[in-house]
This record gives sequence, C-alpha cells and structure tokens, in this order.
Amino acid sequence: MSIKSPGMHLPRRRNNYKIITSSRISNCHLKISSNTAQHPADTMPEYAQDQPAGYNNYVSNIVLVGAGGQVGSHIASALLATGKHTVTALTREGSASKLPAGLKVARVPSYDDEAAVEAALKAADAQVLIITLGVTASPETQPHLIKAACAAGVRFILPNSWGIKMSDEKLAEETFLGRKDIVAQETVEQAGGVSRLIFIACGFWYEFSLAGGRDRYGFDFDERVFLMLDDGETKMHTSTWTQTGRAVAAALSLPILPQSPSDEALTLSGVASSAEPVFHVKSFLLSQKDMFESVKRVTGTTDADWTVLRKTSKEQYEEGRDAVLGGDMKAYGKLLYGRGWFPGAGKFDRIDNEALGLPEEDLDAATKEAVRMAMNHEVPY
Repeated sequence: MSIKSPGMHLPRRRNNYKIITSSRISNCHLKISSNTAQHPADTMPEYAQDQPAGYNNYVSNIVLVGAGGQVGSHIASALLATGKHTVTALTREGSASKLPAGLKVARVPSYDDEAAVEAALKAADAQVLIITLGVTASPETQPHLIKAACAAGVRFILPNSWGIKMSDEKLAEETFLGRKDIVAQETVEQAGGVSRLIFIACGFWYEFSLAGGRDRYGFDFDERVFLMLDDGETKMHTSTWTQTGRAVAAALSLPILPQSPSDEALTLSGVASSAEPVFHVKSFLLSQKDMFESVKRVTGTTDADWTVLRKTSKEQYEEGRDAVLGGDMKAYGKLLYGRGWFPGAGKFDRIDNEALGLPEEDLDAATKEAVRMAMNHEVPY
C-alpha cells in the first residue's frame, strides 16, 4: 500500500494485477505481478459511477469472530459507535462469552463447520469478515473461516493478524508468525472468488503487554521488578485496544471504490489490491525506558523503589526460542517479545493514523489502566 502524506491518497488501481505467492512471504507482505491473469475481483467495474443504480459504495454489513474477546470487544464497540454498520457476532453454540450490546448474533456449531459459517455469512449479507482468535485457537480454524467467507462471497477479510511489522520476513520467520498469513493468502487465492485480505498492523497491545509480566514489556508490578533489554532505548510502535478498534472502524468506513477516474481518495478496494494491503497504526512509539518513566509517574514511585534487571534482547529471544522448540509453549511470550525488542523490529516504516483520522492518546492514562490490570491479575496468560 502506497499511502502518501499529506492527503494520504493511494494511487488508482489498475485491473491487470495478480497476487503471487512467495515461499518467503511474511505476514502479509504480498508481491504483485503485472500483465498477468486477472483476479476475479478485478473484473468488477472499477469506479462507483459505473455501478448499477442504488449501489452503496460503503460497507454496511460486518461479521465479527471473537466479539466478546479482548480486542474483539473493542472492535465491536468502535464499529457500533460509527452508526454506519450492522455488526453481527459470529459465535459458537453454547459459548458463554459476554457480547457488547447492539450486536446481532449468529451461532454455529463450530468455526470449523464451513457450511454453517457460510450460511451464517450469507444470512448476514456480510461484506466484511473480521477474525479475532485467542492464542489457544487451532491453526486450522482461520483457514476454515476464510474458506467459508470466500464461498459466501464476502468482499473483504481482516484475518487474525494484529501485530508485527508486515514487511520483515526474518521477523516473521523467527517469531513463527509468518506461516498463518501465507496460509490465509493461499486460501483466498485458491478460492478464486471476490474475497480480498486487508491487514491491520498495530504492534503489540500496550495495556496487555505492560501488564503481562517480565517477558512482555519487562514489568513485574507485584515484585516491582523491571527487566530492561539491551540499553532500554529501542523504540517500538504499540497500540491500545481502543485505538485498534478505532482503526478497524475507520478503515471500514472508507469508500469501497473510487467514484471516478479522477478520484484518488483512499478506498478499501485500492488497499486490498495493492502490493501491501496493510494499515499500520499506533498509539505510541516508545522505548522500555519511556514506559518506565510513565510507570513511575502513574505509581508515584522512583528508581529506588524498583529492582532493575538487565539482559540482551538476543538472550531473551534465544531462551524463549529454545524453550518453545523443547515443547514449552508457555515460553512463547519470551520468544515473541524478545525478538520484538531487536533494534528496528517493532518500528513500522509507515504509520497510517492520519489517513484514518485516529486521535492522539494519553500515555499515562493507558499506563494507569495497564497497572490496574496487572494489580488485579486480569491478563490471562
């Protein structure tokens, strides 16, 4: 995606593009080849002015998997707050998840039941499927959901990929995150329908990561221990759950198609068919030391109140990697965040907040919420 500033317009899409799979593709860093066979979605008229009478150039019907979850609930609330969307929570029969008020609900026996999911998506007249899944979800679940969405003719799919730098192949390989996005891409390609992927890259979630112990952002609030990696000066982009929800709502409030050949406004179809169909968003750009200063302000503590431990990010990553490869999946957080703190790994090359109209946030307010979560032991893993 080639978003420019100011104005943040995408170049107009041409219809002779096809997404090509690469064995070294990471997350959603998609490669484009011109002068190849058209993707079926590209055979549609290119401009809104060419659509049949009564055509609505905005998404109205959205189905959300995981609407009762940590980020899913914030996405649902943000979508409902726009007043522009009908949002349906796709949930499993018997689920006890508490859903935000205002959602419609569609129940299926299992997310792996493609026929049932397809029927639910068709019944909701879904134009978008948003997938949020917990870390314990089977890796087979998302492909089933994507296949069902493709079969139902869902135009845009936001897969369960909320985090790391999309163009960094080595990062994707070394965190074991790249494969699921390759599978998502291949699943859409093999379906051959109108569906397209759009990704939201938001970095690690700030409150969750700050509250989540030493192996995430380095803080143990019970013991007042701060694990500093390297010199603590490496900066990464990080987002609150609220900002992530706002980003999704803003993206899905964009027009689907440009109005005419002279219209260069940002559109969903333009992003989805671009070389990098990703929105990069953030709440803050912070180092561990920046976080520590905010923590001290919020808690009324000083350096003397904390025990500061030191380790290299390489040591942290390798300890986590070796433990995971040895079968200890509880060490995955150490692997993931250790690698995320490598210099440059967590800092996006481009931020699309301005294009989406996202607000600036209050760091100390977000830190205060993270401290509350930590002290109440609300982070589940």
